[in-house]
Amino acid sequence: MLSQAIVITNRKTKELRYGKGPRIETKFWVVVGYLGPLDPILVTVHRIMGRRAMAGSLIGGIAETQELLDFYGKHKITSDIEIIKMQNINVAYERMLKSNVNYRFVIDMKSLKE
Repeated sequence: MLSQAIVITNRKTKELRYGKGPRIETKFWVVVGYLGPLDPILVTVHRIMGRRAMAGSLIGGIAETQELLDFYGKHKITSDIEIIKMQNINVAYERMLKSNVNYRFVIDMKSLKE
């Protein structure tokens, strides 16, 4: 049984500990939808030795994405985001190129009708 998981969705990490009872001590690192540097820097050799595992994904299909959102909701895992209108996508892109971004951009699809 997995006893501990570390989920990385941005520079911050969320540590989850599972259940009581007998288990093999294992850590599982999951990086989801984040491509930037980690702080502190993640040295992978120490993360995969000694019953540790690592996985990552940029995004899955619709079913996988819903499963992930349900998991995040259940475990109170959140991300810091900045909601933008579709009309401001070019401004957001320019900000990204200038490293003037604090949070992940999320496009408000309702703004398409504006």
